[in-house]
Amino acid sequence: LSLNLKPYVDVEGSGELTTTIRSNSVAGTVIGAGPCELRLLTVENVGGNAYSFALHAYSPCSDMRFVRTTFSASNGPSMTRPVEIGSCTRAIFREVTAIAAGGATTLSMSPGVEPLLENVRMFASGAIDDNQGVHLPSGGSVRDTYVRVEGRGLEGVVIGGGSPYFDGLRVEAITQAGSGGQALRISATSGTGPPLTTIENSL
Repeated sequence: LSLNLKPYVDVEGSGELTTTIRSNSVAGTVIGAGPCELRLLTVENVGGNAYSFALHAYSPCSDMRFVRTTFSASNGPSMTRPVEIGSCTRAIFREVTAIAAGGATTLSMSPGVEPLLENVRMFASGAIDDNQGVHLPSGGSVRDTYVRVEGRGLEGVVIGGGSPYFDGLRVEAITQAGSGGQALRISATSGTGPPLTTIENSL
């Protein structure tokens, strides 16, 4: 089963170490909707089905907020993604942790179009094929954020389009022997050239 969020309804726990919402739902443990806020809890998908998503959102899903929340996903035979809201707009993540472990491929965060990430920590490891930190399909701001990817097929930050801004980004990529990896990949946008990216105070 999944917890389906409702627009204009916030959900608050008693802390990330106290309140946990857990499932192995192929649709996602929590289904996002916006605008709304989720705060002070942990959302976990323990996997076993084709997809392991802790947070998954379709539409309407604009203007969601996540504060002091941990998202954890593991062992998705096809995909392991703690945060998968790729088509949603203007999501805000503050003091959030995203942990992806195991399965075929991992991606810690797909936070949607023009998101704001502040004080976020992301970890991806243990996938058979690819381990990725964050994918930004179109713009957004990332501040004071740490990304660690470990294993095979590493990509710390994947930029797909728009004009993303980074300030205080730290990326660590620890590659498995015999496998490649990169901390940052900027994808060309068809017909327009690569995205315009600004990076400050980062390593």
